Amino acid sequence: MEHTFKEIGSLLKDGPVRGKEKVFLEIFNIILSCTRQAEANEYFSSEFISLILKFMGENEYKNIIYRILINIFSEDELNETLSASKVIVDIFDLSISDINKDSIHADSASMLLSNITRCQNSCKRILDCESPLSQTLHKLVSAFTILGYNSTCSLDQLAMVLCNFSQLTEVRNIMTQPDHCMLQKLVPFMNHESNVRRRGITGVVHNCAFDSSVHEWLLGVDVDILPRLLLPLAGPEQFDDEDNDKLPIELQYLPDTKTREPDTEIRKQNLETLNQLCATRFGRQYLRDHNTYIILRELHKWEKDASTLLACENVVDILIRTEDEIGIDHLKAVDIPSDLEKKFENLNAN
Repeated sequence: MEHTFKEIGSLLKDGPVRGKEKVFLEIFNIILSCTRQAEANEYFSSEFISLILKFMGENEYKNIIYRILINIFSEDELNETLSASKVIVDIFDLSISDINKDSIHADSASMLLSNITRCQNSCKRILDCESPLSQTLHKLVSAFTILGYNSTCSLDQLAMVLCNFSQLTEVRNIMTQPDHCMLQKLVPFMNHESNVRRRGITGVVHNCAFDSSVHEWLLGVDVDILPRLLLPLAGPEQFDDEDNDKLPIELQYLPDTKTREPDTEIRKQNLETLNQLCATRFGRQYLRDHNTYIILRELHKWEKDASTLLACENVVDILIRTEDEIGIDHLKAVDIPSDLEKKFENLNAN
């Protein structure tokens, strides 16, 4: 295989621009024929990938090149290896140029962006080179939130790109600035018909909720995140008038045809976000005042997934305690000894 890659590299370096289809197909076939992905990864250096990128400007090659790169960067190990390389930034710049209204390659570009941004170090490398950062994020958010932005591509995978970028504090700081209106534009997609969109934006909210300084804003009228979190967890169960009146209006008197979110990961992430919102006294009281408990009580009866059940119990355990029993306003301000922290992590893992 090493000999084959050297030959291909020579063809890409020295051959004429025209007639490269067979070369790129050969690369793609090599990737698919490898018995182990790591077997191919050994040969995909930043230099080799840079040779491939030279031809991204040629429309006739774009489709196969995107297929090659999407497969190459489906492996986290290679992502991590190349995260410090300039080739990551080059791929990002070339791909984001296809996130426009007219490109037939916008979905392929979105998938490639989703793959390369799974690695947090790659996100950091990209954002260090993007100036201004807010402009790049606004472009992604606009393309994602304007339905029908591209008539031939769904751009659903941009949800995962935004989720991946929201791992970084500097991105979350921009997303949660009220005057940018980014998060406000994204949260409606937590209930979108596309599973990819729901999962990605649920992840964005989950990541943003780690910063307790924005909890009042998240729960307030500008974002009003609580109904977005609870609706996927609610089923067809009926409640009396007193209980219904305490619920957010979006959860009152739901029909008996109401179904819960089918994606286990989304249900679990929503519960983890609720848990984050319980870090402050304000958040805990807000969730109690809006009868979050009864939604979680019924979910607990229905839920079959063990890790999601545990996530549900973690929230309920906080909500059913009084503030006197909790004894502290901000739960994240409590210093947990490292030995106990490891013990809790092991318990959660089991």
